[in-house]
Amino acid sequence: MEADGERKRHLIVTVWLWLSILANAVVVCLVALGYFLGGVGDFGLGRLELLFSIAVITGNALLLNWKIIGFFIGAAAVAFSSFFMAADTMTRTAPVILVGALTILIYFGFLCIRKNGVSVWRRLINEAKARKRRTVICFAAVFGSALIVILATIFPAKSMYGNVIVMFAPERMVRLEHYRGRVLGRHVLITEHGEIRIEPFAEAILDRGQFWIPRESFESGLASHSLVVEGIRMPENLCVWIWPWPWFWRGQSEVSSMRTGENFLVYGIPVVPDPWRAIMMDYYSATVNLWLPISFADEYIALADSTQIYVRIFVGDLAVYRGCGHWALRTRGRFSSLWVKRPGEDDFVKYEAIKFGQNWGDFIEGRLPE
Repeated sequence: MEADGERKRHLIVTVWLWLSILANAVVVCLVALGYFLGGVGDFGLGRLELLFSIAVITGNALLLNWKIIGFFIGAAAVAFSSFFMAADTMTRTAPVILVGALTILIYFGFLCIRKNGVSVWRRLINEAKARKRRTVICFAAVFGSALIVILATIFPAKSMYGNVIVMFAPERMVRLEHYRGRVLGRHVLITEHGEIRIEPFAEAILDRGQFWIPRESFESGLASHSLVVEGIRMPENLCVWIWPWPWFWRGQSEVSSMRTGENFLVYGIPVVPDPWRAIMMDYYSATVNLWLPISFADEYIALADSTQIYVRIFVGDLAVYRGCGHWALRTRGRFSSLWVKRPGEDDFVKYEAIKFGQNWGDFIEGRLPE
């Protein structure tokens, strides 16, 4: 083993190690700040970024103390980070992996800078040879612990409608139970509103007990569904999320975020979904079962009793009332209006909301603006 006085490294190496420690300490502080403020981490930083930053800090600290295992800890953190990013982006896997490999080479290159003809790497090798058994034990302990933590983090499993769904989810946000990744295996979820079929590697999100399938999975053909809500067949290119069983007393499903301009029919009348709001089935309301944020594709619609409704500038909700078969239109926003002309009336009257029978049935009642 070399004497302490012979352990010398180039100033560039020392400065680089300390700057790396400082930069990753800033990342740790930002994530911790987001955690204590009740968010998911500042700047969108997640739990894995926190883990990798701590690993780099630990590795560089060990390198400053002439422990070669520090290099392997730091290199593994960089490799895992680039691998997770590649797995999550899919479309740019090669560039991400190349950047990770280049980072490791730069990491190793700094350790090859020589002082007095001997590089830091050579001195680390000499130290490791002198402490072979302790190095192996430390290596096994550190990487064994890291592997357990990583596996528990990136392979969450949830049970929904009798399906145990395992995901490769490299994005897991701080504090909240939020995962974003790809589903492993093929699944068919049978809900009270129809089937949701998921193919291997479909993108999905687990968020605080909800399983969410983004629109991109449906558009790429990795997911499909046959959802029918209150007699309305939902368009195929939408997001869906479901509550896992047995969180509540029965299986539930909700529908959200249809693509802009994707018209569909509600009992023969074309409507346009509001791209900024979700279609919600409200299981907590005693009266309303479904909120459907829409505008209309036509200028006028007619109810079964010949009531005329001018809906060209209507933006609001179509509500389905639980149990009684009544529906309602409600305006939303200052610039939305609902003009109605009942049979026998000569002029249109402005309403805030109207209630009518099922399937665009007879006019029941209306609410005038205050």
